[in-house]
Amino acid sequence: MTKYKTIDKKEMTANQASKKKMWFAAFLLFFGILVLLGSSYAAFKTTTSASKKVSITAGKFKIDFSNSQFISLTKAYPMTITDAKKQNPYKFTITNKGTITASYTISLTDEGTVGSTTMIDKQYLGYALTGTDGTNISGTVKALGSNAFTTTKKTLTGNGSDSVTYSLWIWLLDTAPNSQQNKTYQCKIAVNSTQ
Repeated sequence: MTKYKTIDKKEMTANQASKKKMWFAAFLLFFGILVLLGSSYAAFKTTTSASKKVSITAGKFKIDFSNSQFISLTKAYPMTITDAKKQNPYKFTITNKGTITASYTISLTDEGTVGSTTMIDKQYLGYALTGTDGTNISGTVKALGSNAFTTTKKTLTGNGSDSVTYSLWIWLLDTAPNSQQNKTYQCKIAVNSTQ
């Protein structure tokens, strides 16, 4: 004859409480592991800043930015082109890594909110672009619009190492009214392959 143990209500409630504690402890352990993994990921994540060299390879072209492809003009004060060219330019090198001749254009893409009351009016922004290929152009960012810096596309031969280094300056023109000071302008340098 088998004897069965009778469980009273107090023992059953204690048993259920024990199971709840076990599940709660398991949850805390799981949550702790998630927090640990998240903080470990954050510790090893790399953020690129303007002080690091940035390289982008797209198709045939490799583009090395000495600073960053993003330009942020803040706390700008009016200056002439001569004074602007005394400032540090945004430098970048375009290399044709392919085996066939390839053409490209260079332009600026707005990153800020166009028409914003905190954005510098582009008619008061000057630019100058020089290159080791003899490029030497300047004008206003507004006149440039969404067009490339030059109407003729640039071409690099397909020997795998043909390259051009460019310097780009953007500044607040000396003709800008006081209302344009303490505003910002944000854009990025875009290099587009053309046929």
